[in-house]
Amino acid sequence: MKFSLSWLKQYLDTQETPQAIAEKLVELGLEVESLEDQSAALKGFVYARVVEREKHPNADRLSLCKVDAGGELVQVVCGAPNVTANMGVIFASVGTVIPITGEALKKGTIRNVESHGMMCSSRELLLGEDSDGIMDFGLNHKPGTPLVDIIKTDAVFDVAITPNRGDCFSVYGIARDLAASGIGKLKTPTIAEINEDGTTPSVSILTPLCSQFSLRLIKGVKNTESPHQMQDLLTQSGQKPISGLVDITNYFCIGFGRPMHVFDADKIKGSLIVRQAKNGEVLKALNDQDYTLSEDMTVIADDSGVISLAGIMGGLSTAVDANTTNVLLEAAVFDPVAIAKTGQHLNLISDSRMRFERGVDAAIVLPCLDMATHMIISDFGGVAAKKLHIETTVVKPNVILLNPNHVQKRLGIEVNTEEMINIFKSLGCTVELDTSLKVTPPTWRHDLKIPEDLIEEVARLNGYGTIQAESLPLSPAQTVKSREDEARQHLVNRGFFETLNWSFIDKSTALKFSEAPQNLVKLANPISEDLSVMRPSLVASLLKVASFNNNNARQNGAIFEVAPVYGKNLTNKQISCVAGLRFGNSNDKHWLADVRAYDVFEAKADTLSVLKMLGTSESSLQISDAAPQYYHPGRKGALKQGNRTLAYFGEIHPSLTDGVNAVAFEIFVDNLHPAKARKTQNMLSDLMPVYRDFSFVLDASITSEKLIKAVEKASPLITNIDVFDCYQGTHVEQGKKSLAITVTLQPLEKTLDEVALTQIHDDVISSAAKIGAVLR
Repeated sequence: MKFSLSWLKQYLDTQETPQAIAEKLVELGLEVESLEDQSAALKGFVYARVVEREKHPNADRLSLCKVDAGGELVQVVCGAPNVTANMGVIFASVGTVIPITGEALKKGTIRNVESHGMMCSSRELLLGEDSDGIMDFGLNHKPGTPLVDIIKTDAVFDVAITPNRGDCFSVYGIARDLAASGIGKLKTPTIAEINEDGTTPSVSILTPLCSQFSLRLIKGVKNTESPHQMQDLLTQSGQKPISGLVDITNYFCIGFGRPMHVFDADKIKGSLIVRQAKNGEVLKALNDQDYTLSEDMTVIADDSGVISLAGIMGGLSTAVDANTTNVLLEAAVFDPVAIAKTGQHLNLISDSRMRFERGVDAAIVLPCLDMATHMIISDFGGVAAKKLHIETTVVKPNVILLNPNHVQKRLGIEVNTEEMINIFKSLGCTVELDTSLKVTPPTWRHDLKIPEDLIEEVARLNGYGTIQAESLPLSPAQTVKSREDEARQHLVNRGFFETLNWSFIDKSTALKFSEAPQNLVKLANPISEDLSVMRPSLVASLLKVASFNNNNARQNGAIFEVAPVYGKNLTNKQISCVAGLRFGNSNDKHWLADVRAYDVFEAKADTLSVLKMLGTSESSLQISDAAPQYYHPGRKGALKQGNRTLAYFGEIHPSLTDGVNAVAFEIFVDNLHPAKARKTQNMLSDLMPVYRDFSFVLDASITSEKLIKAVEKASPLITNIDVFDCYQGTHVEQGKKSLAITVTLQPLEKTLDEVALTQIHDDVISSAAKIGAVLR
């Protein structure tokens, strides 16, 4: 929000410099994005008088002047055609920074004649667009008088207003906050008495989303240009002056945070109605755009249809123009959430919308209506009718109980109770002292709801600088890590890079990564349509990161994320998840090895590795192909323990990868059984492991997983089992298959002799026989 110092001083009595005001605003938590101080830019320029003007000896179009700038006469070479002797000018001496260039003026030599300064045009000083000649300032000033003492300059602030501080989305609100900080005294606006004559037409309120509606008919106005002072204030705030009546509504919107609208009363058909729009109704707005409305939007209508989008923008059909003589001045209070949703749906931003959706002060509706009426009558004539005011909802004040002892506990500074009370009163609160402070926030502070809000105000006005920096107390090192942290560290050790992504994605992507669209968790008020659904799978985000890297010449990589995923079918609508994704190839081009793309087995190995690290035994898992549809059919898997799904893994479906080869896994941490205390056993041995190969014939329907689990039970010395061959064909009975495995035996205490090896050999065969496997 932009505003000038002169506008601020209409409401704040202060002698502070613009720089001091800007610093105080920052201290109060209001970010000053820029401060344009004209007086600073014009520093060094003085009024001067041309004493002599002669033709340049070496150039026909140049003049050689003697200039009196308050000291000795200065020689200046000038190219302006309008320079004359005995002329008042603005002079810049050597070293003065010229606003249009931003560079310091240097002594020059022009056609072999020295020039020790410059006489300025309005464009060079950024005071106008005229660059054909120097400015003529007459003869009423003393040479050497600073320019800033002759012309009126102003500083312009640009302040970023956070969504919770709607009370500061006005010049008066800024002045009020500054006055509370002690930087000046707030001026109370004068509300002149209105001589009312006549009756304002009736209005029907047919929606609960309008809690107040005020209206006044003013007859006989002349809609000419607004006064120059108002035009200057609006221009410096980034508003283009339009007409007297419109400028007044803009003045109150920016000045007091009170959106208002003015209708041409002669263009209204029948009675005004505040209601919800009908699906398909169309409004041609003041910006000359057509908007198709829906039933969740609040509008102002007459017998002809919609004439205004309530709280956002008026319609072109009832707009005031140069021929307007009778007007209806409107001020109302509309539901902020409804206004925000309507503006977002229509992609329509206005000053009125930005203030309504942050919350406006309902208590100033009538005072501002009267002040605006008085301003219209004073500047543009007319007679005001009796105002109409309808209030459908009375908001009860919110009383906050604050224990003064909690302030020190939260802030770490001592603030006595009396000082706290003074701070709250300076903000406009009413305070009652009992066992606790009973604080009632003013009508303009919608952000003060809980005791912590009041404590923040104490810190803000007492000064954040009074809070001393202290080191946090040392605490014992964390000995127990969460499963998520353990998984995070494990994946880093496996060469993965962690990513952090938004928890919300667009609806079309969410549908691709959801098994049940009805379970998607949608945001009630998304910041954009591209971020409207809570993601049902982390793979969606990881795939987007992989695609970005691939498009930027990083074709191979491994990334992961640890975060919740969301669904209405989940407990608390979310579950903690660890997901990883490998994309591209497992190795770069090299003459010693062929390039190999990542496949489902890398994803399975990553999954089992993380699960094992988290305390889940591979032998306790059941594997199936019941992974979601965004995995490649036939190249995917799901790991379960009983009826609990612990993980998915597989290659990503080619239709989703945008040409990027990708494999992924998802582990649902909350579905894992509670972690048990792990027994630490040193499995290192100085004895050589023993390897034995077995080939079994078994039914083709029996999985290798089932055979491995059966053989593992043969001996506690078995540390690993690998499948190295699967055969079906000649010499193997139809319906059967041959599986060849390597069993690794790790002796711990002594070398295995032939007797022990034979016993283990027989036990392996016996264990395999329990599932129908026969040694081949």
